[in-house]
Amino acid sequence: MKKLMTVFALCVCVGVISGCGGASKTIECTLSQKDASYELKSTYKIMATGDVVDKVETVETATSSNKTILNTLESTLNKQYKNQQDSYGGYTYKVTNDGSKVESKVTIDYSKVDMKKFVEDNTALKKFVNKKNRLTVDGVVSIYEALGAVCKK
Repeated sequence: MKKLMTVFALCVCVGVISGCGGASKTIECTLSQKDASYELKSTYKIMATGDVVDKVETVETATSSNKTILNTLESTLNKQYKNQQDSYGGYTYKVTNDGSKVESKVTIDYSKVDMKKFVEDNTALKKFVNKKNRLTVDGVVSIYEALGAVCKK
């Protein structure tokens, strides 16, 4: 359960930086994890211009027969996304729980994110942003790959 929450927390943080300039491209990353008590499948659609990220659309689905895990996950995700939106802006999200799975759909529009504040609050992510505090494509891809995702460039 702790590992599941850590993965979701990292994904929330990853999704909080931006950019512009150059040719548009989309990169898709997928991640699957399985534990004795849950299964997690994630898709991250990274939209970028040049070498900086403009937007990330994420769909994450956690399935489990343990309703306590699902309820905790739903509550945690709603709190995390609300906190990120309240603190930095740029988030639209919907978290649903049908009793057998929790699904979150999140779009982070980095043109609306307070990047200066975000980078100040999350200094560990400084190495993944450029001099203008915009998340680099290579940076976000390396974060997702470190989590175990496979990215198609």
